[in-house]
Amino acid sequence: MAALQGRLYAVGGFDGMDRMGSVERYSSFSNEWLPVAPLLEAVSSAALVSCGEMLYLIGGAVNDFSNTNKVQCYDPMENQWAYVSPAPFTLRCINAVSFNGTIYVMGGLMDKIYSYSPKMDVWSEVATLPVSVESCGVTVCNARIYILGGRDKSGIGIDRVHSLDPSTGELTEEPPMSRCVSYHGCVTITQHIRR
Repeated sequence: MAALQGRLYAVGGFDGMDRMGSVERYSSFSNEWLPVAPLLEAVSSAALVSCGEMLYLIGGAVNDFSNTNKVQCYDPMENQWAYVSPAPFTLRCINAVSFNGTIYVMGGLMDKIYSYSPKMDVWSEVATLPVSVESCGVTVCNARIYILGGRDKSGIGIDRVHSLDPSTGELTEEPPMSRCVSYHGCVTITQHIRR
């Protein structure tokens, strides 16, 4: 799921038999889910992220044995999906976050972090992680991207946390989490303290 323009989108997935191409949008104003244009290719375990005024669905599994490197972009004004430049990897169990108009992708048992510029429609390698991870959590806080937990190549959950400075590509190992976690979501909550 991802949020875009005040609405939630549930995109693709797996129903126990097949990959799904359906897309539903939730409006808190009307308190209802409505179907919107389906995916061009049904996938599960893909990275979904909003950036600018669009949604981007990156990679994912097309069946039990094959993944894709395709990137599907949704325009809510046109209610239409289109392909943009494919990712430089063909993976599932990946995660993405957007920051300052750029999308950052990691996971899928990659030891690399990649960026995608929607404006330029170009992919770049940003940094190398000391360990390959999949199904990690990712969020942005204080102008840094945090990569939390996930699973290693043996399928074992990890407690490691790294942060990336997007402006320099510098990767920092942070204190570990209190337990190993994978297949989880992460959000940043900001607090304003009144004095």
